[in-house]
Amino acid sequence: MLFTSCALDVRRQRFGRRLPEKPYAELAVGETKLDEALDKLGAPDLIERENDDEEDHLWWLHKDAADINIRLQLPLSYFGYRHNVFQYFQGDAQTNKIHLIFDESGTLLQKDFILPEEYAGDIGPEPPDRWHFTPRFEYGLVLDGSADVADFDEIFERGGIIGFDVNYQPVAPLVLGFGGSYQHYSGDTIQFAGGTFSFDDLELLNAEALIRLQLPFEVFSSLFDYAEVRRILLDEDPRNADGWLVFLEGGAGVVYNNDVGVQGPGPAANFFESGIGLSSVATIGVEYSWETVSVRAGFGVRSNDAFEEGDALIPDDAQALRVWTAVISVALKI
Repeated sequence: MLFTSCALDVRRQRFGRRLPEKPYAELAVGETKLDEALDKLGAPDLIERENDDEEDHLWWLHKDAADINIRLQLPLSYFGYRHNVFQYFQGDAQTNKIHLIFDESGTLLQKDFILPEEYAGDIGPEPPDRWHFTPRFEYGLVLDGSADVADFDEIFERGGIIGFDVNYQPVAPLVLGFGGSYQHYSGDTIQFAGGTFSFDDLELLNAEALIRLQLPFEVFSSLFDYAEVRRILLDEDPRNADGWLVFLEGGAGVVYNNDVGVQGPGPAANFFESGIGLSSVATIGVEYSWETVSVRAGFGVRSNDAFEEGDALIPDDAQALRVWTAVISVALKI
């Protein structure tokens, strides 16, 4: 593998319930009774009472744990080992608390709400998700791989790819989706064994499941401000994920190819038979996002599984076709 490996691992786990901030504010020291507090806040997560203490300590707990790991590795692999060029890892476990103390008669003596500033506003509902509808255009800059009798770029011309993706964005940096595309490469003519052979066009239909990671430029300038990185990656409202972004996208699925005929000395025959194989795609680029529209541009590579041999008399045991592409797309976000 000749490309630098980049990995981003984000893990978040929440334990317990969100702390009920508004019902807590309604509790009055010296007035509220224990049963009334339980009605407003629900059952506590912890009850404590010392042997020599007549006061009851009730705790409501909400634990929010997150790990963020960004890793860059050397582009070359030696016996499966790649040395880390740079690695950033931060882990944090924050426990938010409501602490109430009641006397022996069940009257509230003291109340405390322990919530760090960076968690303020996190008591409300989860941020809403979003849907993206994305027409896409790609142009095959390089056709890579051997078609046996010749390389793919000798028997087919470079061509365009049109596609459409439907994406679901549950959190700001992560987008999941499904995409379909149509690839067209015009057939060319080659000389082989003293004869001239002309190939029909190659047409491909792809269907792939997709995953995209998109990071705002602020992540890189705030890399060592863990609270800010955590907010961007875990708490940012998808509706506010606007401005300049860097994205990495990958997908896997299936590809259908048409019959590809070849004409030359002797009878006409099929160079490839129609069939279905596996496909994959990887794209990297930049995006500018507004509230309801995003524009993306980048470079990618598409891999289409080896095609089934036809009945032609020339060598036709092809490898996988890899297409290196330039990509532009526009997404409508709702």
